[in-house]
Amino acid sequence: HCTEVANLPDIFLNTPNQAGFFERYLTDWAGPYARLGRLRFRMRKSVVPGDTMVFRGTVTAITTDDAGTTWVDADLTLTVDETPVTECEARVAVPADADDNPWRRRGAAWTPRAVPMPSDA
Repeated sequence: HCTEVANLPDIFLNTPNQAGFFERYLTDWAGPYARLGRLRFRMRKSVVPGDTMVFRGTVTAITTDDAGTTWVDADLTLTVDETPVTECEARVAVPADADDNPWRRRGAAWTPRAVPMPSDA
């Protein structure tokens, strides 16, 4: 049905699937204690079966908040055939040192939205 209505060659990778791929890309890069704080993305084109997806990312900032959480902000891009199809901004908490684990942070110690991302300004 989507092939007739949306003029797509096949089914497409939906929003939750793309979110899952971005989360996996980030946590594979950042390590087992990394904790996603924020993810915002824009799907510009559809991804369909047979497409080869390539993820790329650039760290845009590393900060430490008042609670001691180390935050990495990153811009990510999903491309197919070297064409950007989805752009993403992410904020991930990473351990500040060998004894830190962002997954233990609760309440006031967990503030992923305390500092606006660049697109919020």
